[in-house]
Amino acid sequence: GVYVMNQLTPNLNSVFVTNALQGTAGWGDERSFQSFRTVLDNPVNAGFFRPGSYLAIIIVSDEDDFSHDTVSSLENDYNNPAMHSVASYVGYLDQLTGSTIDRRKYGVSSISIQDTTCRDQLFNGSQKIGLRIGQLSDATGGVKTSLCGAFAVEMEKIADNILELSTQFYLDRIPLPDSIQVWINDAPV
Repeated sequence: GVYVMNQLTPNLNSVFVTNALQGTAGWGDERSFQSFRTVLDNPVNAGFFRPGSYLAIIIVSDEDDFSHDTVSSLENDYNNPAMHSVASYVGYLDQLTGSTIDRRKYGVSSISIQDTTCRDQLFNGSQKIGLRIGQLSDATGGVKTSLCGAFAVEMEKIADNILELSTQFYLDRIPLPDSIQVWINDAPV
């Protein structure tokens, strides 16, 4: 794969697929939330999130999140007190991005298993419905889409949401409606 992808990446679609297809032979202790936090906190990625930018996180998984700090697996143990709360990741992302509940500069979207019909359709049906992943998407204004849906359609829903959220302009004081003029790139809109 490619470490950082952007609109200038040659063969962007195929590069994304290469990066997204990580296989199924790994350890079954899914920690998607802890993974994105580890990446964002890694000094190698210092400066990745820039002030004024919008951070879009997309989780693609056929399992739910069981992030915690121990080496043991907590798979299926939703009530284990060692598991990190969804709210702790919302707080982490709020702090990282300088966001508030009314003005989020990030969103976590997901392509995951949404229901038993989808779960039973995949492999042997032993995968997990993305309950916590969906909660994080809901809490951050992201989009929840189905792993059983058409991938291109699901990605388009997420892209539309990211575009909408990342192009909002916030005022720093109460406006006088008759005085409002909006200009983007030296052109009135």
